[in-house]
Amino acid sequence: MFAVTLLCLAANPDVPNVALGPESAENALRVDAPVARVTVFADRARVTRRGTVSFPRGVTTLGLPDVIGAAFVDSIRVTVEGAKVIRVESAPVLRERFGIESAEKLLKEIEALDVEIDRAEARQALEQREIATLSSISPAMPVPEAGREGRPLMVLKPEAWLESQRVLSERRARSAERSRQTQDELEKLGEKRARLVEEVSRQDLGGFTDRKIAVLVLVDAPREGRGEVELEYFVPAAKWTPAYSVIYDASKGEVELKIAGNVSQASGESWKDVAIELSTAVPGVGIAMPELLTWTLGEKRDFLPVARPLTGPRPQPPVPGPIVSPRAEETARALRLSLLRERLAVLAQGRAAAAQHGAEFKKKTMIDFEGAEISGELSRPSAGYRQNRARPSVASPRPSAPPPPAPPSMAPAATIDDAISSYGSVMTLSVAAESSSQQSMYTRQTSMGLHDPADFGTPSLGPVVDPGLLGLPGGFEYVFKSPASIDVASTGEFVRVPLETERFTVDTFYEATPSISPVAYLRAKVKNRGTRPILAGPAEIFVGRDFAGEGQIATTGPGGQIELPLGADEDIKLLRRVVPKTETEGFLSKSDVTTYSVEIDVASSKRKPISIVVRDQVPKSRMEDIDVKFLGADPAPFETTAEGVMSFRVELAPAKTRTIKLRYQISRPRDWQLYQR
Repeated sequence: MFAVTLLCLAANPDVPNVALGPESAENALRVDAPVARVTVFADRARVTRRGTVSFPRGVTTLGLPDVIGAAFVDSIRVTVEGAKVIRVESAPVLRERFGIESAEKLLKEIEALDVEIDRAEARQALEQREIATLSSISPAMPVPEAGREGRPLMVLKPEAWLESQRVLSERRARSAERSRQTQDELEKLGEKRARLVEEVSRQDLGGFTDRKIAVLVLVDAPREGRGEVELEYFVPAAKWTPAYSVIYDASKGEVELKIAGNVSQASGESWKDVAIELSTAVPGVGIAMPELLTWTLGEKRDFLPVARPLTGPRPQPPVPGPIVSPRAEETARALRLSLLRERLAVLAQGRAAAAQHGAEFKKKTMIDFEGAEISGELSRPSAGYRQNRARPSVASPRPSAPPPPAPPSMAPAATIDDAISSYGSVMTLSVAAESSSQQSMYTRQTSMGLHDPADFGTPSLGPVVDPGLLGLPGGFEYVFKSPASIDVASTGEFVRVPLETERFTVDTFYEATPSISPVAYLRAKVKNRGTRPILAGPAEIFVGRDFAGEGQIATTGPGGQIELPLGADEDIKLLRRVVPKTETEGFLSKSDVTTYSVEIDVASSKRKPISIVVRDQVPKSRMEDIDVKFLGADPAPFETTAEGVMSFRVELAPAKTRTIKLRYQISRPRDWQLYQR
């Protein structure tokens, strides 16, 4: 499993005289280190395992728990309290998910059941043949007088035939009863066999082995003692997104903001009762500033072509490493596993055919032969219980056994940057060719940042994090710690991790866009007094104990204003009316002029005064022949954007209605048809 690594150097007496070889894993001091803490990033997670171990003085080999095969090998780090870590050796291995012995035991039980089923089938065939023979016996017709020729006249004795018929009927009934009992026995044997087949198929699901990473650690302790061992590594397929619950208390004028994180992972290992940390950092993005290449401009009067080869010289193949021969017990176990897979392949053929007639195991067939007459020869059915099991005959070719697995070898370590390319990052390659050299530039952008949705989608080329956070003191890495331990299964499903709760005294106001929706929306503004940002994410809105709806919170840095949506208010009604009036103006060059009069009624059923911001807009034209002119509004807008969106502030007394009026004019050449984009 591990390549032999000599750590003794005669020139350096400080290096311990110890070798790390294939037997080191068997003789290593095992350390039980369960997962204690997990830090989840936008595209991966850092797993920390902790355990304690008692070690002697001097050099000791520690065997740590296997790491999942999907982990980044070069991210494995080990620290040991009270001892010096000399070397960390990690290598991919194949671990048996189920023992070969248990699978072989199940197969032996299935084969023994097959023998019992064959015997029961043979008994049932004999019993049914006997029933058919007994049912075919009937009185013979008298010989015609013309054909009697010397034979005595038959004397009819009905009582003798009735006695014979009674004896035959009793024997037929006993045979039918034995046949029914045999059928019940076959059904029970079939159900038992099906359970065993299902159990052995579960063991064979995906193979008998899992890819793991074995970790061995050489430590040097100055004295005998006991210390804590910490194993740390990165795993892919983990992510988190922020989520919020906003609870508005109108009586106190407060908003309770419950901050949580939706964590999802499919790394291959389950995290049970672990401390969860959620980080805004993106490890897949480089931290070094890119450097500019020299940019020169010039001109040559004389151009001299330079010949270049089509292909360069072939690189020399690397020197192959030593081949480690497998041990005798490993070879024997590989052969047993190969034979076991062959037997399972034969069993799988039977399962595939039995799936077409599997319902017959659940169905009982009762046959009443009383009074039945069967003529002809009874033959065995062509699609009976034997065919349902579909065990291959001796003449059928057996599937070829797969070759025994090769001994595991050291796989090349995959870097974090290489591994992350398949988990949400985009790599673009641009090649700039010069006359004498070629240069390549790699640009990496990660598709998950602080504003990413809850699911992985098509990689985006947008910014990794909110540009507004890049200028904050301390950078853009923030860590949120869960106050309690959490279980996160490796299923890819989201688990809500509560983080913290904050209370704000808020100033509420209403907003409305009656041209789109005749509903007023309650909003609140609060100041983020914390030292960490409020990240963008979905929010569940509650007004008191009632669920009002879902909204979205924008990213807000420390000291910024947070706008919290609080849902629609049905006590405020809006009605928008538009009255167009078109006239033709001009003497030689005529134009159509349409004047639009817009009236917006705002009615409040509240018991207290409210302030509402109503937004409407005036269209914009990109053509010189079409002129849009704003004629005025009452009340005047307090804000007008470049896109023509105007904001009106209306103060409403309890149970009152106010009207906003605005007018604008559109002029265009006569008979022109207007449209909007």
